[in-house]
Amino acid sequence: MKPDIALIGPGKVGCAFSRQLQLAGYPIVAVIGRNQNRAVEACRFIGCAVDSASTELSRALQARLILIAVPDDEITRTVETLCHEQQLKGRTLIHFSGLHPSSCMQADAAATLSIHPLLSFADRNLAVQRLQNCPCALEGDSNSLSLGRA
Repeated sequence: MKPDIALIGPGKVGCAFSRQLQLAGYPIVAVIGRNQNRAVEACRFIGCAVDSASTELSRALQARLILIAVPDDEITRTVETLCHEQQLKGRTLIHFSGLHPSSCMQADAAATLSIHPLLSFADRNLAVQRLQNCPCALEGDSNSLSLGRA
């Protein structure tokens, strides 16, 4: 069984990756945004249940894989807030920033992975199509790298 996924940041990158993962059989259990309507719309685009939409960051803790698709300067703060919410043991934190390494997400007992796709995300529909064969640079700990390849 494939691990559950939570998405924090339902913008173009987060939606494109989550849509591809949903199509590949990964269950999306939470889509967290600053705005509930935007999170609901993202759920519809991704193809997951609309009741997965939330503005509560703690909902991400329902998943083993947490996709962090927030602006680069918010990644560390988002992870710090998650750490205050609850222990992250057994979870993998994944971000898509081309600027920061996975180490910017240091969290107690959580694995970290950074995926850097060589793709423009100007249009999320087009990005979903092109993402399937898109080369990506992976950076993180050894267990996370194998997860990223999968």
